[in-house]
Amino acid sequence: MGPFLFMTPTLIIMGAGNSSRYGRLKQFEKIGIQNSYLLEFGIYDAIKAGFGKVVFIIQKEYKKYLSELSENIKDKIKVEYVFQEVGSLPEQYSNVKRTKPWGTAHAIWCCKKEIEGPFTIINADDFYGETSYKTLYENLIKEEESYYMVGYTLENTLSENGGVNRGICSFNSDNYLENIKEEIGISNFSTHEKDTIVSMNMWGFQSNFISHLNEELELFLKENINNESKEFFIPMVVNKLIKGGKEKVKVLQSNEKWIGMSYKEDKLSVELSLENKNYPKNLWRKY
Repeated sequence: MGPFLFMTPTLIIMGAGNSSRYGRLKQFEKIGIQNSYLLEFGIYDAIKAGFGKVVFIIQKEYKKYLSELSENIKDKIKVEYVFQEVGSLPEQYSNVKRTKPWGTAHAIWCCKKEIEGPFTIINADDFYGETSYKTLYENLIKEEESYYMVGYTLENTLSENGGVNRGICSFNSDNYLENIKEEIGISNFSTHEKDTIVSMNMWGFQSNFISHLNEELELFLKENINNESKEFFIPMVVNKLIKGGKEKVKVLQSNEKWIGMSYKEDKLSVELSLENKNYPKNLWRKY
């Protein structure tokens, strides 16, 4: 019997962004009749699915936004904080001067001390749907060594208020990912077929992903240490692992409709969409 059956998966929420396009910190925007952050609905769904720990990866000054939430959920799920800072790097690079964040794969690398078993990654400002957490949980606790990506149909991830960035996925007949390519500014007028499968940065990994991140971050820094424009992204690492034959990533296709706040104008449609879900008016009162 493998080790994964005994290790409850961890949910990692990436919330360190500055939300420059939105105009304010969208991950900490209260919404809906619940007057809650969008990320709270994800935590609610993750707890129902069976996740045992949540890690907030944020900038240090954002912790104040999460104090009330942490108090509300501390008896329902273990809570930890990790701060993504530009200086959080392998020791030989710790004195590097840079202002721009290092990217999503660096954010996960910063969480390495909090990862002991399988884990899922989400964006703080995206809603992924209850079934997505359930499906990921069920796959992560199997004895299989595979990694996972929840894939959404493109038409279920578009905003009426402007273009969005999506990872366009190609995969084989067994649903194993072959390539993921980031495309910028996709809209309803995109030339892509509406049933194209895209990544919304919802991944499921086993703990050995951290050893891959250690190796790949070292290589990335050697090549890009003085290049302010380069960032270390999760799809970049995943593509390399797949093409090098080191890991397999299974695409778990979701019928959920993504909800997110790319633009300020998205807030109303997000609230209307959430009203049609079965969430209680107070997420944490009688959970």
